[in-house]
Amino acid sequence: MITLDPQVTLASMLLAPPAKRRRRQRPQPLAIPADEAAAGAGGGGAAAVGTASGLGATPSAARAPLPSPAASEINLNEQGMARLSACGPADVYGAASWRGTSRRWGSTEDTYSALPALSAGGELRVEHEPSFYGVFDGHGGRAAADYCAQHLHGSVFGQACFPASVGDALRAGFSQTDTAFVKLARQGGASCGTAAVAAVLHRGVLTVAHCGDCRAVLAKAGAPGVALTEDHRASRSDERRRIEAQGGSCICMGQTWRVDGHLAVSRAIGYEAGGAMKKYVVPDPDTVEHAVGRDDEFVLLGSDGLWDVIGSGEAVEIARGQLGAGGTLEQAASALSQRAVERGSRDDVTVVAFSLTAVDQ
Repeated sequence: MITLDPQVTLASMLLAPPAKRRRRQRPQPLAIPADEAAAGAGGGGAAAVGTASGLGATPSAARAPLPSPAASEINLNEQGMARLSACGPADVYGAASWRGTSRRWGSTEDTYSALPALSAGGELRVEHEPSFYGVFDGHGGRAAADYCAQHLHGSVFGQACFPASVGDALRAGFSQTDTAFVKLARQGGASCGTAAVAAVLHRGVLTVAHCGDCRAVLAKAGAPGVALTEDHRASRSDERRRIEAQGGSCICMGQTWRVDGHLAVSRAIGYEAGGAMKKYVVPDPDTVEHAVGRDDEFVLLGSDGLWDVIGSGEAVEIARGQLGAGGTLEQAASALSQRAVERGSRDDVTVVAFSLTAVDQ
């Protein structure tokens, strides 16, 4: 377990000014006021957010704000950590995050959150309480990703329609989180965003929402991986039609389609202070619901650094191999991250794996 310095504040999420030799400017710090941080949490207890502590709390308590300072207010990469991992109590979930070799400065722009529903004894208790997991892939800095890791679960759990309609709550939560972050970004003159995938497990139903190119994959016994998401990219004809109908453009640069010649993703939370791209790069997630069955084993959430080099079926087999050999979900997530790096992924790689085997049918 890594000991975190509780005195580090949210302002340290972003890096210091660039070294003199850097040609490209690092993202400027975006100060998120403490009252905004508390208000944005909305509820759900204390999540493990991009940390190595792996602690989770039962969300029944609440709609109470996150305690301050939260673990997510600490930029672990500022402490020189290029690799992080976490294992949830009773091996409910595991997570791993590796900094990409293409990163021009020392911080990964990925992060994750994990809020399993746990009993007092640390066992998974999903028959009544919701669990929340998310992976966030920041662009132009990590502020948007960190903000989502801190606040998205609270926005979802705090919706009036939750838990009666988890899908509606996720859609509203994505929108509310986007609005709050963009307001802060505009005040600070920042321009950054994040792709996001979030999963809520409640009363035997798995609901997944995503915008951008983070993915969710379901592992079923005796079957290859089942993709639960489809990337929102400018290369999709339906996304190009949506953007062009709103007056934007999608340009093919080399082999990659980009919104207005910039972003390959066509949906994201965040973007853009004083810019026009926000009109086209929307936070609207697609959602899917799945009734958990006896053959369902686990779910993988990952950033595009994983999926660019490893397919859904192979990812499930790698994780399944680790678990079959007596490994933990943390070891499965770490194995996937390491394999992606070995395959030549130069992007940040973040994986969250969480179990479905304890879900009451």
